Amino acid sequence: MAERVRIRGTVGDTDPETLVIETPTATYHYDMEGGGFSSLVDRDGRDWIGYRPGDGPAGEYRGIPNMVFRGDAGGFFHPGHTGDMGSATQLVVDSPEAVTLKTTSANGLWQVQWDICPGHARMRVLRANPDDGAYWFLYEGTPGGAFEPERSLCVRCTGESTPLSEPWEADLPSPAWVAFTDAERRRSLFLCSEKRSRGPDMYKPMAPMTVFGFGRRIKGVRPHITDVGNAFYIGLVESAEYAAVARTVSALR
Repeated sequence: MAERVRIRGTVGDTDPETLVIETPTATYHYDMEGGGFSSLVDRDGRDWIGYRPGDGPAGEYRGIPNMVFRGDAGGFFHPGHTGDMGSATQLVVDSPEAVTLKTTSANGLWQVQWDICPGHARMRVLRANPDDGAYWFLYEGTPGGAFEPERSLCVRCTGESTPLSEPWEADLPSPAWVAFTDAERRRSLFLCSEKRSRGPDMYKPMAPMTVFGFGRRIKGVRPHITDVGNAFYIGLVESAEYAAVARTVSALR
């Protein structure tokens, strides 16, 4: 594992190209055309996302941030998306402190920037469609490398904690965060939103994966975030305890 941050190279074919970025806490796989993370691998080699083509929730539905959804009209920033639903990604910074990627949708109306740092990755929304600018930020994947609804927990910034078998919907206070725990290995994935405007957040199981969203309701597929400039954070913490995750999140900004 890298002492700081480094690009290890690419995996798969060059089309689509997946950039592999190593940090002290996790290895990130970024689909350069899809515009999203297809894998987030911990120190033990377990993939907390597990995207692959086909198989619905067992593969192609998975990813982070899966941000722009428009039903049959498609969307952007989802691993596996190509062509009209694809994006162009530019490597802006490659340093031991951070790797910075700027991704622009194929239609030019959406743009985000990812900064992958030693302890977390941060996405900032730089541009949104002026005529249809609603989006959400999703985590669809496998906490600890496998969907185990009775063993893993979803912990919220409010202090509530529920098993992955239990759906919930709430308007989390700012800065809003959740963590998905792997209690056996004492590790968690946190997701945080600066959440400039209030709105719905949710979690539901879709075996064999999680479906978590900032700016989403359990029922319906209408996104609820419209802020340009909002930032979202993801990362792994070597603890499954609320206090440890809360300390990590509070130090992000």
